[in-house]
Amino acid sequence: AQLADPHVAESEKILRKCVHCGFCTATCPTYVTLGNELGALQEQWRTAAGTPRRTSATERLIELLVARPVVDIPSVADQVGVSYPQAREAVLRLEEAGVLRQIVVGRKRNRAWEAPSLLDLLDAFEIAAMTPTQTGRPRRPAPRPRGG
Repeated sequence: AQLADPHVAESEKILRKCVHCGFCTATCPTYVTLGNELGALQEQWRTAAGTPRRTSATERLIELLVARPVVDIPSVADQVGVSYPQAREAVLRLEEAGVLRQIVVGRKRNRAWEAPSLLDLLDAFEIAAMTPTQTGRPRRPAPRPRGG
């Protein structure tokens, strides 16, 4: 019934053509929801890490993780602007809190850490963004939800 209204029908056509470019992130419901979920995830991380001080390396790493969900200690030191020992302490604190999980990149000594809860959230966002509600078929290949 609503689609019979020409204004609603035109809006529906525009929404179905959305390519999720991000230019409308301030008003697009899809991106507003993602922003809210990212903010809530960061708050969970802060709580798990014992509410770090605003200027601490741990807090700055929490802010960085949203843009860089996979990090190593030298990149944290560079991006956060702290010494290697401070970056290591922040990474290990978040690993102990369950925010980060250690992974091996290449050779065994090349350690890195990933934020699995963030990667899961981004995978779910991509699946939802690329799957129109009417057909249930993705517009393009998207990752499968991870089990468990």
